Amino acid sequence: MPRNKIKKGKTFLKGNFETPEDLKSAVRPRFGDFYDPCPLYGREGSKKDAKLNGLLIDWEETNFINPPFNEIQKWIEKGVKELHKGKTCIFLLPVRKNTLYWQKYIIPCAGELLYFTNRITFPPYEKPLPIGMCLVVFSPKLRPIHEMFPLNPAIYCDNIVWTSGRSPDNIVIENI
Repeated sequence: MPRNKIKKGKTFLKGNFETPEDLKSAVRPRFGDFYDPCPLYGREGSKKDAKLNGLLIDWEETNFINPPFNEIQKWIEKGVKELHKGKTCIFLLPVRKNTLYWQKYIIPCAGELLYFTNRITFPPYEKPLPIGMCLVVFSPKLRPIHEMFPLNPAIYCDNIVWTSGRSPDNIVIENI
């Protein structure tokens, strides 16, 4: 399989991506300020300090998580535990509906799925990630999707769609 080579020999295969600031800015009006228990470099703004292990600490009231792709299930399990403590967790995830974590945790516990219609470009890459992404929201304020659509949970997919214009800074939320 050919690798999608980017500047400095970096590839998409590692699965650790910095969340674009414009994406975080687009999320804040809807969810308010949030804590990042899974920052790319450990503590916010630090590339050299010891890594923060968000899997071992209590999270804050509202959390935004962009987990490493090779550890998604661990982070989702932690998010469900935090949901049971009354906390809101917003995950930026690849759309992988055929995975065990999607079936075991996302369908039964998520209150919202917000799909991106365009691909996301993660810094420092110049090309977008070649897979679909979505926000998965666990919140005590939302009924789980499977309770709203018990016979066909796939029906929820088009309730809310995130769309973007030509550039990521035009991200908006649309109710359709």
